[in-house]
Amino acid sequence: MASMNPLVAASSWRTSRQPSAAPLRHHSSDNQTAADPFAGLVARCVRHNCGKDDEAVRKTIDEQIGGRYSQFLTDVASRLVTPGGNIVVVGYPHLVEEPDRWKGVAQATDVCNGIGRGEADRLRGWAGLLNAEIGSATEQANRHRPNDVTFTFVNIADGAGPDSTGQSRSNPDLYEPAGSEIRHNLCGTKPWLNGLHPTKGFHPNLTGHFHTGRLVAGVVDGLDWSRLEVPAAPVTRTVWGSGVNTREGPSTAFALGPHQFEAGATITIVCQAEGGRVTSESTDYETVVWDLLDTGYWVTDLWIDNQVADIQRADGVGVRGFSSQIARCDPSAIPTLPSNIDCGYITFTPQTEDGATDIRATGIGCEEARALVEAVRRDSSYSARSRSFSMRGFQCTALLRDPNANILIVEYTCTRGDAQVRWEH
Repeated sequence: MASMNPLVAASSWRTSRQPSAAPLRHHSSDNQTAADPFAGLVARCVRHNCGKDDEAVRKTIDEQIGGRYSQFLTDVASRLVTPGGNIVVVGYPHLVEEPDRWKGVAQATDVCNGIGRGEADRLRGWAGLLNAEIGSATEQANRHRPNDVTFTFVNIADGAGPDSTGQSRSNPDLYEPAGSEIRHNLCGTKPWLNGLHPTKGFHPNLTGHFHTGRLVAGVVDGLDWSRLEVPAAPVTRTVWGSGVNTREGPSTAFALGPHQFEAGATITIVCQAEGGRVTSESTDYETVVWDLLDTGYWVTDLWIDNQVADIQRADGVGVRGFSSQIARCDPSAIPTLPSNIDCGYITFTPQTEDGATDIRATGIGCEEARALVEAVRRDSSYSARSRSFSMRGFQCTALLRDPNANILIVEYTCTRGDAQVRWEH
């Protein structure tokens, strides 16, 4: 969640059109500039003397962020967010610890991670200005409230600024929590940032992403969603996939429903809910959104034309989110997956190895679980002692528990999405 680019962290997307951000641009030969211009500038400053660039960089930040970022946020709110929704904008850390706080060798040599005292002060100044400009642009957008959307700025550096988020400046998820000797910029006590790197330089490491995510999650939990306009009436949509199955609940772990839709079919959606993840390898898209139909059965939203802006992840996979035009289902009415149900046993045929004990099912009913076990029993190679195989859409493994035991016991585990069946033979 904590990208080193200004980030829209919480909203309700509604169309497939996405406005273009105004990137921070400044001349640099560093390869990282294409991915993140500001990080490229920082890398160039570390590798070369960047004192002469100070005024130009500050002017670029002022023009690109101070002059244009508020309009970008307004475009997002007007074109992509449900009326009455929220947008959370995440700022920048100061990147480098204050030189007077450096310890050990860095303190003795006045150099830390290849950064001298002068460069450290300059980098902190640039990052601080960028952070301030993002905060100011967010505040300006919030004064106009386009589409009745509320904007909230989260200063992950030290929590300073408007106290609309209610966060404490001593919050340990900040990079520089007040009153603490433990700080997290480069050259700090416990850094959450990468140093020089071809692609990850001056970006948060995994720990940094975790803490910023937790900080933002706390802010999102406290936002006012009471003005959010959510339609309650069913909507009609078109299926664009082929062979789209219905299910008895929002997961492929539930039993199949009676209907299967082809491309172009029209369906009526009552509401949406989060369920089991469905992935399309052919299109590089995935979703956890499921649609409840007026028939009482469910379909994955992955193959439905719901006019949703798919969000592109860093690995290139498109993630389908909820539609702002469709109501959310009442949680109490959403079927839940059964877990670790005791489905009994299948009696062994005398003088054979044909049987199964301790059948356990998660995510499906016993009827389907026992049918799977029966199908495996009918497999001509069922007696194999250690192998992997597929059966009825499940991926199965057979593992011999103890090869030296007097009675050989094979443990079977079969999985299909969120569903799992286990038994012994």
